[in-house]
Amino acid sequence: MEQKLYIIVYRGTPKSKWEERVGCIFEDRRLAENMLEIKRVQDPFGQYVIVEGPITSPETMAAAEARLGKF
Repeated sequence: MEQKLYIIVYRGTPKSKWEERVGCIFEDRRLAENMLEIKRVQDPFGQYVIVEGPITSPETMAAAEARLGKF
């Protein structure tokens, strides 16, 4: 089973850059969702979202490249 990370990112205005929130990286989606709710209550005017992605390592990338060909 593939491991995933869930990172909460924030921006103050629609033109601002997205930034990772310190202490807001989780391996469990439900924990990320709980923190997202907390952040939205603390700052109702900011934009908060969860970014989800697989955890990869050089070993798994090398294995994928060997199986599929160079990316």
